[in-house]
Amino acid sequence: FAPTIGRDFEKSDRNKVIVNSSVVSLFNLSPEEFLGKEIKLTVFLTDEETGEVKFFGIPEKFEVIGILEEAGASPQIYVRVADLKDLPIKEYQFAKVKVRRNEEMKEVREKLISMGFLVSALSDTIEQANKIFRIIQVVLGIFGVVALVVAAIGLVNTMTITLLERTNEIGIMRAIGASPSDVKWLFLGESVITGFLGGIGGIILGIFGAHIFNWLVNILARALGGREIDLFYFPFWFILFIILLSTLVGLVAGFFPARRAAKLNPLEALRYK
Repeated sequence: FAPTIGRDFEKSDRNKVIVNSSVVSLFNLSPEEFLGKEIKLTVFLTDEETGEVKFFGIPEKFEVIGILEEAGASPQIYVRVADLKDLPIKEYQFAKVKVRRNEEMKEVREKLISMGFLVSALSDTIEQANKIFRIIQVVLGIFGVVALVVAAIGLVNTMTITLLERTNEIGIMRAIGASPSDVKWLFLGESVITGFLGGIGGIILGIFGAHIFNWLVNILARALGGREIDLFYFPFWFILFIILLSTLVGLVAGFFPARRAAKLNPLEALRYK
């Protein structure tokens, strides 16, 4: 609970309120314009015995000191309990508890539960979201490993076919003075370049696809009254790692076809059709 604009409550505050962005939108003002405005409150209470709805007008004006950015939420106004002490409120539907330090959250939570309260913390939602994201990361990691193995096998097959198609060319190269090492490094270099370019191409397609997906999600979020978010993150070290990994895959995948090409007999290579 921390206002996006303005400040939080202080112990010395009297007749101060914090509102969410849904309240601000009702007045067709920007958050900056609404901050510092004075408003009057009317509280509606339902009598539990008769079911009759009563309203109480609070004579004092309340100054808006903070605004919470809560897109899509219902209009809410937060008032200090001390400012409502004269109202006939006997019980509360729920209460928000703010701890001074995150380290105290577990202790406070356990104490509230021991007192018989049903406790729901934002940390629970965050932990659940983190668990879901961890599962997604594992699943995507498995797909990535499978794709990497398939790509390596495909690259080995490609280099093997290239070797068969260029057998005569290898024979000519050997006949005019190329050494087995030259042939080996030629094929190995082609395989490494193929892996390197494949990594760059994959990164470009991945970033492009991520931006398209993120754009579609934000269109849906705006339509539902939510906030725009960035679902994907592309750290430089990760991009560099992918390029190096794809290059390494090219090196490993091209090693055996390159060694096979280096061992070809020049005469047999020239006769090959």
